[in-house]
Formats: sequence, C-alpha cells, structure tokens
Amino acid sequence: ELEVKQLAKELLEILGYLHDRQPPVIHRDIKPSNVLLTNRSGNSAGQAYLVDFGSVQTLAARDGGTMTIVGTYGYMPPEQFGGRTTPASDLYSLGATLIYLVTGQHPADLPQDDLRLQFEHLANISPGFTRWLKWLTEPSVSKRPDSIQAALLKLERSQDCTIAPEISVVKIKPSYSKISIVEEAGALEITLPSPRLMLNKSVGHILRVRSIASAVCVTVCIYYLSSLLILPLPFLVFANLLLIPAIRTLLSFAIAKVVITEQMVFFSCKLFGLNYARPFSVKRRYLWKLTLLDLGKHLRLWAGTETFEFFGTREEIAWLAQELSNWLELPIERD
Repeated sequence: ELEVKQLAKELLEILGYLHDRQPPVIHRDIKPSNVLLTNRSGNSAGQAYLVDFGSVQTLAARDGGTMTIVGTYGYMPPEQFGGRTTPASDLYSLGATLIYLVTGQHPADLPQDDLRLQFEHLANISPGFTRWLKWLTEPSVSKRPDSIQAALLKLERSQDCTIAPEISVVKIKPSYSKISIVEEAGALEITLPSPRLMLNKSVGHILRVRSIASAVCVTVCIYYLSSLLILPLPFLVFANLLLIPAIRTLLSFAIAKVVITEQMVFFSCKLFGLNYARPFSVKRRYLWKLTLLDLGKHLRLWAGTETFEFFGTREEIAWLAQELSNWLELPIERD
C-alpha cells in the first residue's frame, strides 16, 4: 500500500503540472502501460513517468471539429464516452490504474454498482485509502476531487492518520452503547440518542437561546396565571424550579444525527420526528482536527471555527474516534 501511495503522489504531481498549464492539458489515457518506473528499490516505488501523450487534449481545443473518443476501456470515466473530458477525467483514470495495482484485476472485469467499481473485497488496503480510491473513481464528475491539490491533501492525510499511543482504541461497538454508526452509499451516518451527546457551537447557541426563550415564556405564563388565580409567590418559585428539569427530560427523547458524505457534513436534531433546532451543514473539506478531551470521555471534531462535540464513556468515545479517524483520514489528538 505504501508504494502505491508513493506512486499515486508522484502521478498526481505530474497531473498537477499538466492541469496548471494554460490552457490545461488533459492526458485522457492514463493506464498502467502508460506509467513507467525507474530507480526502483526495496523501499521505494521508484521515479514515475507518464508517457504516450498521443491522446492529449487541451480545454481550448474542445470547441468545434469532429468528436473523437479516445482512451482505454475500463480506465475511461463515463463522461469520456460522450467525448467530454475535464481534468477530473484524468483523476478517474488514475484511480482506476491504482485499483488495478492493488487488486491485480483489470477495472473492466470488476463488478459495478451504479457504475462504481467494487474492488474492496480484492484489495488488502486500509479503509482510508479505499475511500480515497472510491472518491477518485466516482462516476459523477461533481463528486470527484475538484482539484489535484484536494486529492493530494486527502492522500497525505490518509498517510498521517495515526493514533496517539496512550489512547485505547476500541475497534468494535460497546454492547451497551446506543450510538449508531452506519456506512452506506458513500456516506457515514452517526445517530445519537440525545443532543447532549453532541453539540455544535452554533447549533448549541440556538438550543440555548430556544431553551431560555421557552423558560421565559413559561415563566411569564405562570406569572399571569398566578395573578389571575391569586396564587402565592412560593408556587411561582416552585414552578420555575421544576421548569429546567422538565426541559432536560423532554430533550432526552431527542435524536441527533450527523451525516458525512464525500462533499458535505449535515447535522440535525429531532424531537418526536420534528426538527427543534435549525439543521446545520458544512463542507467536508473544512473538517481539520479530531481531539480527545476530558480523559477520553469527550471527542471534539473541528469544522473550520465550529466544533461538533461528542460525549460518552471512554469505550464509546474511543470507538467513535477510531471510526471518524478512519473515515476522515484525520489523526486523533489529545488535549
């Protein structure tokens, strides 16, 4: 896997040079036979060279003329069959080439699901690198990396995704945990039984404001009710003391959910099926740090200047941290 990642980085740098030309240069026929390696050693994949530029096209040359479909079946992205290519088309071909290297099978011979190559069962590679290859080979152009730099950054993060030695990692879900993690259709969905287990600063502010507003409204109602019914002041004080526990009990039935896709992160809180906090979303590329706090009982995920806060037992948080670290290719840090 390490050698394949080294090769991927070198080829990405070559593509970065080509795509940065004015106009951008698109290779259109990246495949194993067009990649040459020199100076190989036991610890290095060697120096990579991309050859056969007979199919090269510049973006400026696409308008007008006769449409010619070039490329190699299995390594061509879907849009290339229609004669339309972008820099992201080269990323697809690169991903298919790397998949061939980790599986030993031609991409055209691999099973597909909605045009997505199914190769995980044949490749002995890390989950992070698997997701990275799936990202490059997304059938839809809009779901692939939007630049060479984005692909390189995610690749480097997957290489640096390590866990501090002092952190105990739980690879399976604790039997008592009510936290649910589901991975399907290229997304990771985390469901928690209560919003007290997870809090985003901006959403948390909304929750606090709404709770305070609710408390004020109820207090005013009780005040006027007590005035109308000529209720004693101690009753008013006692009613207010019961208000906060009542709100907490009500919120304990709420469900918080985080959905992480290849492009976005979505947050929602529902109480009896209804949103009681404004849904929140942020672009996935803004996720940059994963930190354990409070002796391992608190996990903080940074999204720009905002944070997602997860609370639970040490075993739950260690398990959740490992899942997020694998999915996001972020190292787990400790404050």
